[in-house]
Amino acid sequence: MASQIALATPVEWAQNGHWYEVVVVTEPISWPDAQAAAVAKGGYLATLTSEEENLFVFDLVCSAPGAWTHPAEFAEGPWLGGSDAACEGNWQWVTGEPWGYAPWFRSDLPDDWGTGEDYLCFWAVGDPAPTWNDASAPQSSIFSYVVEYEPDTEPPTITSITVSPNVLWPADHRRVPATVSVVASDDTGVVSCRVISVTSSEPDNGLGDGDTAGDIEITGDLNVLLRAERSGNGNGRIYTLTVECKDEAGNASTGTATVTVPRNQGQK
Repeated sequence: MASQIALATPVEWAQNGHWYEVVVVTEPISWPDAQAAAVAKGGYLATLTSEEENLFVFDLVCSAPGAWTHPAEFAEGPWLGGSDAACEGNWQWVTGEPWGYAPWFRSDLPDDWGTGEDYLCFWAVGDPAPTWNDASAPQSSIFSYVVEYEPDTEPPTITSITVSPNVLWPADHRRVPATVSVVASDDTGVVSCRVISVTSSEPDNGLGDGDTAGDIEITGDLNVLLRAERSGNGNGRIYTLTVECKDEAGNASTGTATVTVPRNQGQK
């Protein structure tokens, strides 16, 4: 597949919260290859179902150098996410959205001319315009496509949270540094995690037997200080650490891990 040479930074359209990216490549690209590339990027070829959406994306395309080419008297723009390849004359969006709005650049279109024109692209006569044409899949003069991304609403998946050390012994009232390790993933591939709270199963003070206040301190995103202390009359202390992981869209997941201060040596 042709390498990418230019792209517009994805831009959000406020009316639907979707993001749109214009990608320009070094060699002619077919519609199936453009759709495959869009899916690989986490989106799909843009589905422009209203005049407002079409004009918004048209403005983005016009601001992307190389997105339009000018063979003969035509102006050819990027691939869009419409096709009637599955059933001639039955145009469909790749998302399954209803087909309705369709600003073809001539009244006799779509015409399925020549070898069969089953794929949608921006096309105009003369200067670029927000109008469409049906084109055959391999086009020697189309070097671009528009990717549409739906808003990310899925939070990261937290696979595991571990703390080292997870047992504090001896219970000598020292504050012990502990490090949290998190395995988390997200569709975007970028996740940031931090400890947002630590609680104890015992009071911070008032236990007697050398009890010292200030048992918990969060010292970094994944670092804490925990006091090696527990009540001599209880079954041991349990610290519960709550970790929050966020993706770039701000979706968050939380999980917990524990650190224990056993009553007796050897107890977990």
